[in-house]
Amino acid sequence: LPKVKLTYKEKREFDLMEKTIAEEEENLRKIESEMAAASGDYSKLYDLNSKFTQQKTKVDSLYERWQILTEKQNPAAN
Repeated sequence: LPKVKLTYKEKREFDLMEKTIAEEEENLRKIESEMAAASGDYSKLYDLNSKFTQQKTKVDSLYERWQILTEKQNPAAN
């Protein structure tokens, strides 16, 4: 199968994806650290758990998008 070219917008998105994922994973680690530090404060833990869940969903979505763009560029690799 021939390579499919990404649109300009997709190419830019793909080029920035690793950096974006790294930044969002770092945000996830920061929330985890805050959760560890707030071990006895259940109200704060509840809020942080909500933040963590939202951030985890964001990171998972970025990985899914990265996979889609990779597969679009390299259809024979699948």
